[in-house]
Amino acid sequence: KIKIFTISILMSLAIFSNAQITITKANLPTAGFIFSRVYDTLRDGSITIGTSGANQTWDYTKLKPGTAQGEDIVSPSSTPYSTAFPGSNICSFVKRTNQYMYYAINNDSIYVLGAMVPGPTGILMPFHYVNPMIVVSFPSTYNTTANDNSNLIIKMPNPQPGIDTMMMKSNYKVKRTFSGWGTVKLPSGDYPALRVSETELSTTENSIFWTNPATQQK
Repeated sequence: KIKIFTISILMSLAIFSNAQITITKANLPTAGFIFSRVYDTLRDGSITIGTSGANQTWDYTKLKPGTAQGEDIVSPSSTPYSTAFPGSNICSFVKRTNQYMYYAINNDSIYVLGAMVPGPTGILMPFHYVNPMIVVSFPSTYNTTANDNSNLIIKMPNPQPGIDTMMMKSNYKVKRTFSGWGTVKLPSGDYPALRVSETELSTTENSIFWTNPATQQK
């Protein structure tokens, strides 16, 4: 399965006191926000995800900084592909991969509409959610539960000689529960956090369209 969205757009959560955390629209970043995401590729085997519940402490201080990836929150109109994602009012640009992620924010939720993502040959290809995927609904807090159904279409034009188009259709059913709140301890410091548990059921259908219509396979 392929997930193209990121919830990193939520990283500008306000600083909360030692009390239950609630995510609202006001906590989302706006154009001009810049952050860096760092990956640990040599994870210490003693690190565990911890437990759910209220007022928890999740200790990830043994994480080791590895590959860094910068990400800019920008206005869709400042990007070259905004017209392909009508309704988007916020975009995340991943510098290292030249990837654009398009979102729509309203008073109830933030949705992912799709993305322009480098394909196998390095050329950007579009991912479109026919039924947009909800990243988070407002307000969300401890014990909030949501169910979401979304549909993703990926088209790859001319992936190799003799093939006109490859297309992938994916259907997602997601149950998302905010199963804990507390403090997450990282090498860079301690931060208030909500823990999210997610269960996903997905089905995928692949189609290949050949130059000769008589040889089309599905």
